Amino acid sequence: MNISHRSALSPSQPHTSPSQIGDPISEAQIWINFKHGSEEAYQYIYTTYFSVLYNYGRQFCSNKEQVKDCIQEVFITLWQSKSELSNTDSIKYYLFKALKRSIARSVKKTQKRHQLLAQVPPFEIIPSIEDQVIASQTESEHQKKIQQAVNSLSPRQREAIFLLFYEDFTYPQIADLLTIEVKTARNLIGKALQVLRKKLTYLVILGMATLTNRLVELA
Repeated sequence: MNISHRSALSPSQPHTSPSQIGDPISEAQIWINFKHGSEEAYQYIYTTYFSVLYNYGRQFCSNKEQVKDCIQEVFITLWQSKSELSNTDSIKYYLFKALKRSIARSVKKTQKRHQLLAQVPPFEIIPSIEDQVIASQTESEHQKKIQQAVNSLSPRQREAIFLLFYEDFTYPQIADLLTIEVKTARNLIGKALQVLRKKLTYLVILGMATLTNRLVELA
């Protein structure tokens, strides 16, 4: 199966919803359908998550084409080994793990070619394409201050904050993606929030109004 990763970023790309695959079904069932060879389920997963994966991958790698190639590799590998995949009730979480491994391998190969130390670049939160388009001039100064505050965090703290507030992952999922204990993930995010609270009177990271409510819940 050959799907262009460039077309997946196009706003005009037809989007297939779960209800169009059949009656409204869970992600777990969509994943099972994909494992059983459903090209419709595969197309839905691809068009739904390509842009999200691209934004996540750009946090690690500044080379846009390299990120797209890694995403393409993930989907090709998934299709080729679909019958052997484990079940999941969070397709995005499964794909994030796969993409992070793919980028790590790709960056390592690139750095070896240039005889550099093999390591993934530090995590940096970069607004998605949609965020950049929607952001108005009146918000620019506000977002600049927020970005400066976020950039004062360590790369690991930035990634944890990104996964929690941008992608709505659970603490166990974040811990798994960062290869740390759940308790460590909670402490990592807690310390990051303390830093942000000191630097900002209120927090709406990149226009996400729900963050303030989440901070209250975590307090």
